[in-house]
Amino acid sequence: MSTFPSIKPNIVTQLPFGSTRKFRVVTVRLDPGQRYSRYYDQNPVASWSLTFENITSGELDTLRTFWEGVGAWDSFSFTDPDTGVTYAKCCFDGPTFQVGYLAPGQYSLKLIVQEFR
Repeated sequence: MSTFPSIKPNIVTQLPFGSTRKFRVVTVRLDPGQRYSRYYDQNPVASWSLTFENITSGELDTLRTFWEGVGAWDSFSFTDPDTGVTYAKCCFDGPTFQVGYLAPGQYSLKLIVQEFR
């Protein structure tokens, strides 16, 4: 299993970053307008919004190589930057890898990592 890479020794993201815990919910919408929802799982899943406001081309290459290697939906392990807890099954939330250009050799990137069970 792959492990989310560090951009510098023991650093997996830059500040600011966000982390949340949310319940997965199954929702059924009927034609007349009724909507029924229920929890898919009794335990919330963790999610992290990783913001890289200013990374070098080398750090960007490291993250891009990892993203291309695991694909948009393959699993990997991720260590929470706040708590240091490692989550064994995580994936990227969505199939996009959007890079912003700041200056020669300087880029920005936002990735969302989500735990799954």
